[in-house]
Amino acid sequence: MKKTLSVLFALLMVVSASAQETVLSTFNSPDNNNIVTVCRETSDGTIYYRMTHNGKNIINNSALGMSTNNGDFTQNLLLTSQSESVINQSYKMWTGKFSTVSNKYKEKTLTFKANNGSGNEFDVIFRAYNDGVAFRYYFKGSASSNFIVNSDNSKIALNGFNRCWGQKWSYDYSQGMGIEFDWTAAQAMTNGNDTRLPLGCFAPPLLVESTQGDDSYCLITDAGVDRWFSRAIPHAESTTGKFGFAIRGTKSNGLEVTTNLPLYTPWRCAIIGKLTEIAVSNMTENCADATVADPSGSNWSWVKPGFSSWDWGGQQSADLKNRTDFNIAIEYIDFASSMGWQYFTLDEGWSSSKESATGTSDGYVKGICSYALSKGIGVHIWNSSGSMTGGESGYEATFKQWHDWGCVGAKIDFFYDGDTRGVMEKQELLAKTAAKYQMMINFHGTPTPTGLRRKYPNIVAYEAVDGNEDYFTGGWNNCGTDPGYNGLLTLLRTVVGPMDYTICEFRDGLTGTGRVRNNTSWAQQLAHMVTMECGVQYIADHPKNISNNNTLVAAMKNVPTAWDESKCLQATIGTKGKKDCTGNDDVDCTVLWARRKGNNWYVGATTNAKKTITIDCSQFLGDGTFKVTIYKDGALAVANSGNTNADDIATEIRENITKNAKIDVTLAQWGGCFVRFDCTDTTSADVLEAEDAKQVNGTKIGLSTGKFNSSGQEIMVTPISVSDATSASNGKKVINTGWGNNLDFTYTAKSAGIAYLTLAYATAEQRYTIISVNAELPKLMICESTGSNSAFATQVIETPIKAGDNKIVVGGTNLNWAPDLDYISILMKTINTDIKPIYNTSAIIDNNYYNINGQRVVHPVKGIIYIHEGKKVFLK
Repeated sequence: MKKTLSVLFALLMVVSASAQETVLSTFNSPDNNNIVTVCRETSDGTIYYRMTHNGKNIINNSALGMSTNNGDFTQNLLLTSQSESVINQSYKMWTGKFSTVSNKYKEKTLTFKANNGSGNEFDVIFRAYNDGVAFRYYFKGSASSNFIVNSDNSKIALNGFNRCWGQKWSYDYSQGMGIEFDWTAAQAMTNGNDTRLPLGCFAPPLLVESTQGDDSYCLITDAGVDRWFSRAIPHAESTTGKFGFAIRGTKSNGLEVTTNLPLYTPWRCAIIGKLTEIAVSNMTENCADATVADPSGSNWSWVKPGFSSWDWGGQQSADLKNRTDFNIAIEYIDFASSMGWQYFTLDEGWSSSKESATGTSDGYVKGICSYALSKGIGVHIWNSSGSMTGGESGYEATFKQWHDWGCVGAKIDFFYDGDTRGVMEKQELLAKTAAKYQMMINFHGTPTPTGLRRKYPNIVAYEAVDGNEDYFTGGWNNCGTDPGYNGLLTLLRTVVGPMDYTICEFRDGLTGTGRVRNNTSWAQQLAHMVTMECGVQYIADHPKNISNNNTLVAAMKNVPTAWDESKCLQATIGTKGKKDCTGNDDVDCTVLWARRKGNNWYVGATTNAKKTITIDCSQFLGDGTFKVTIYKDGALAVANSGNTNADDIATEIRENITKNAKIDVTLAQWGGCFVRFDCTDTTSADVLEAEDAKQVNGTKIGLSTGKFNSSGQEIMVTPISVSDATSASNGKKVINTGWGNNLDFTYTAKSAGIAYLTLAYATAEQRYTIISVNAELPKLMICESTGSNSAFATQVIETPIKAGDNKIVVGGTNLNWAPDLDYISILMKTINTDIKPIYNTSAIIDNNYYNINGQRVVHPVKGIIYIHEGKKVFLK
C-alpha cells in the first residue's frame, strides 16, 4: 500500500509538471463538499492552495508563507513530509450560539524546508471543515524570545467577486459598517489613521458575495489568536477578489511581530456557504484552544449568562458626562431585580466616588455590591485598560480587590493599541487572572473576538462594533444605528463571537416620557434579544423607559442570553440604495433567527423594508405543543412606514401551536418582531447538571467529622469537587456535599405551579440529602444505598415553583455527607395560581393533610401544606 501511494504521488508530480506546478496534496471536508488542493510552483518554489465548494471554484490559487528573521518562508520551498488526521469531537460552551459545539474536520500538515541556505523548516497546517477552510503556520526551533515575523504572504483570492460588506479598520473596531463595497471602493478604504497600513484595510470579519450562487458567500477572518501573535487585517489587493493580510506588531513602531519560538500562528479562515449557514458557523471557536482548567477550581460553574442594567446611556447629560452615584446605582439594581435579571454594571465614575462613612471608593463600591447582593444581583465594574498595569501580578491584585468588594464581573474598556500582539497578550492574561477570582469579563473598545472565550469561558462579551449606544451620542444620523445595518451585523459580526451591542433602547431621558427613537421600531429593538448573541446583554436604557411600558416589561423578562441551539431561518441582503429614517444610505437586509434554550424557542426578525415574513415552525420546532407570544409592529407603525410610530407595538397570543404551523407577521419599514415559543408539553423535563451548579462550601472545611474510614483514618470535611463518572448523565458527578457544603441551582420557570423534582444520586451507604426551594423549609430525602458510588438512582419530590428564577439548594445535613450527585430534573405537574404554598414545621409531626373533600390523608412530601379557599388541601 505504501508503495502504491508513493507511485501515485510521483505520477501527480509528473502529470502536473507541464502546468508549471506540482500538486502536493488534495484533501476534502468530512462531507466531501469542500476540496482543498495545495501546490508548488516549480519555477520559484512558491506554494499556494485553491478550493472548490459544491463543485465550484471558490478560491483561486492563493499564496502561502511568511517572511521572518529566521528565513524567508515564501519561496524556494521544498516539501519534506505530510500527514493527515480526521477529527470528530464536541465540546461544551458556557455562552454562545450552541451549548454543545460539533467540531469535525480533516487536518493536513505539510512540512517544508527553506531551500535558501538556512535549511529551516516550517509546517503549513490546513483544516477542511464542512463550512470552509482554515490554515496556519508552525515555526519550529529551540526556545527563542526574539523571533520576528516581518510580513504575512497569505492570500485568499476569491473567484467571481461581486460585492462585500465590512467596517473600516480602526484600533477599537468601532467604525461604522460600510453599506456596500464594489472592488474599487474596497481598494480605496482608508487605513484608519495608521499610515503604515495599505489602503483597502477592513476590520475582520469581512463578508464577500460571489457571483457563483447563493451558496458561495465567504466570510474572511482570523481565529485562535492568542498572546503570542497579533490580529490579521484583511485588505483588498490589486487583483479583483484577492485579499491579503496586514499585521501590526505594535501601535507606533514596526508592523512586524516580535514573538517566541516555537510558534503556532493564528488561523486564516474562509467560512463559505449560504448566508444562513455562515451565520451559525462556529469555526472561530473550533479553531481556538480547548477550554483550560478553571483557575478557581470550580469547573467554570460560576460563569452565568444573563441581562445587566447599566447606568451609562440612560444617565447621559447634555455634555455626555456620566452621572453615577449611589442612588442611581440603587435605582438600576432595583430595576434589574424587578425584571428578574442577573446583573448591574457600575460604569465610569466609581473610582472618584466616596462613601460617606470611610471617605473611600472602596466603601462606595462595597456598599453598592452589598445592596445588590441583598437583591440577588451581581455587580460588573467598569475600568479602563490603561489603568490595568503591572502584568499578571498587577492584574491579580486588581481582580482580588474587586472580588473582595463583591464584584462578579468586569468591563475592561479602551484598548488603544488595537489588534497588536500586546493587546492580545493583555486580554488573555486578564481573562486568566480574572478567572482565579471567579470574575466574568466584557472587553470594550477592542478588536473582534477570535475564539478566546472557548479557552476562557469567563469572557462573556466583546464590543468591537459601532453599537446601539449611538442613540445617546448622536450616531451617524442623530438617531442611532440603522435598521438594515442591525440585520447585517448578525450575518457578519456575531458570526465570530459575542457582541455587546447595548440592545433594547427605546427613549431619551430619565422619565419614561422622552423622545421616541425613530430609526427602528420597538419591535425591532426587542428582536435584537434573539438576533444578536452575547453572553451578558447590557441594557443601557433608563429603567423608567422600560418599566413605564407593560409590554416591554413582559417581553424582556425570562429571556436567555446563551443558547442550546441556533438557526438562521432567512437572510437576504438587497441592493444598495435603501434609506434610513433621515435619508442616508442603509443596507437592505432582512434576517429571521430562531434560538432554543431547553424546550423553549425564541424567534426574532429585523428588516429595512416593510414586508410580511412567514415563520415556518417545521424549520425549528420539534414535537410537542407551544404557547406563542408575538411582539410585533402595531397597525400604525406598519401603516406609517415605522418612522413616526416607533413605539407602536402589539402583542398576539396563540395557543397549542405545533411544528406544522406557519405564522405570518407583517413588519413595518425599519421594523421587526420578537416571538416566544413556550413549551406546554409536560412530557419532558428540564435537567440541571450538578457540575454546573454554584458550589458553596461551608465553614467546616478541614474539621473532623468524628467518623473513620475502613483503614481507621479520621474523615475530614473537604471542599466540593467535580469527579469523572462514566455512568453519570454528562460524564461528571459532584462529590463532597454535606457537612455544610451545598450546591446552588437556578431554575427559571415560565409560570408558577407544582413541579416534580427528581434527584439523581449514587451512594454506597445510606445517606441524607437536604433540598430547599426558594429559601423555604428544607426537605429531608433519605437516600438508600445504590450499591456503589458509581451506580445512580433517582428520587422524586413535589415542590412549589414560582414564575421566573427559583433558587434550589441541594446538600447534606450539617452532620453527614450527602450522596454523590448527578443532576436534578424539573417537570411541571400542576399550574394553579390560586394555590399558595405554606411551609410549617409542625406539619412534619402531625401529618394534618386533607384532600379537597376535607378527608385527612398522609402527604408523600412531608412539610408542605397547600391553602386553597382557607382549607388545607392535598393536590393529587
